[in-house]
Amino acid sequence: MQPRVGEGGAVHLGLLRRKPIAVLWVATTLSVIGDRLCALAVWWLVWEATRSAVLLGVVAVVESVPYIAAGLWGRRLHARVASWRGLAALDGARMLVVAVLPLVWSGGNLRDIVVLLVVALLLGAGGAVVDAPVAALVPELVGPEEVADAVALMDLPGRVARIAGPALAALLLAVVSPITLYVIDAASFAVSAVALLALAWHRPAAARRPVEQPVEAAPADGAAVRARPLLRAHPEITVGMAVHAAGLLFAGTAAVGMPILITTRLHAGPSVYALVALCTGIGALSGNLLLGRAARPSPAAWLRIYCTAWVVDGLILAAMGLATTVGVLLALAVAAGLVAPFLGVTMQTRLSMFPGPQRLRLIAADQGGIRTAGTVGMLLAPPLVALAPGAAFVTAGLCSATVAAVAPRATRRLARRGVAVVCRR
Repeated sequence: MQPRVGEGGAVHLGLLRRKPIAVLWVATTLSVIGDRLCALAVWWLVWEATRSAVLLGVVAVVESVPYIAAGLWGRRLHARVASWRGLAALDGARMLVVAVLPLVWSGGNLRDIVVLLVVALLLGAGGAVVDAPVAALVPELVGPEEVADAVALMDLPGRVARIAGPALAALLLAVVSPITLYVIDAASFAVSAVALLALAWHRPAAARRPVEQPVEAAPADGAAVRARPLLRAHPEITVGMAVHAAGLLFAGTAAVGMPILITTRLHAGPSVYALVALCTGIGALSGNLLLGRAARPSPAAWLRIYCTAWVVDGLILAAMGLATTVGVLLALAVAAGLVAPFLGVTMQTRLSMFPGPQRLRLIAADQGGIRTAGTVGMLLAPPLVALAPGAAFVTAGLCSATVAAVAPRATRRLARRGVAVVCRR
């Protein structure tokens, strides 16, 4: 029976009744919220100690560099740790790294800032190594017909964290110091490590259930999987990753420019900025539930759906630059949030259709690409937004939409040139 839009909540609850899925989801949610608290603590501590916007930019780059490196050169490391036991050990190590900072923090001198940046770098490295293998292992917990549902469910913790993280941080910072947030993050890593270790004894669903639909053949040696031959063989994946990276490149305008747009164009204050973030988060949660049992996308159809969603996202970004009232901006924030899960889940589900070694490498390559693009966007956006906030939003949005609109044609050109023929099931 064809899944209906809006079944997402029931589907999620059904999956969460299974102990392995529930354990991983709860552990991931706690870990993501802990990371969000930790990130907010980093930004606040650096700003409080230095009052330097430049150092805030350095923090963002330091956290992103490991993801870029892992996406480009981390295939052997990812293959080595791609097991529940290996990931549990890494989360245990991340717990120790975070727990050290409150013990050595002395109030915000130069040594403390250096230690803070080192911790941010190590946490970024840990996330870069852990995130792709966890995403690649999720399909092993469900049958092949449920992969899209599992991907949508595991997309929720990030959406929840965007709302709960800042709100929880505001409550905690009213009664504790920012450095205490690192203790909470360390506890979340401890819970995650125990949960991942428990999953090591779970027999993968893929081993219990017959595969109903064929997937791409896996190589004999998972550690030897390279991204370039896979991308050459699947031009629709190559183009999809390029669209993903372009979208994150232009999204830097919104990340950097939203406070400037709100203050200069709408003459509003930080409360409106908080409302924009809240509306985006609410929209994203709603969009995830509206996905329902997202049909498993075929190689022939998924890119068209994916690119259409990015076109809509780009047009919303452009419209934000033209907003003249707070109400219009908040409505557009909800719309942007609604589209976001369709972007993330569609790509993740398509990559999850590959067998384990290939899936792991492609997810890592995609993460490396979007981190690189996002970092570049964050560096390029400030001077453009400062010059003309509204025009910067409009330009970025239209560029993002244009890239997504022409992308399917690029896939056909690659196929005609003989790079590969899209495999149709």
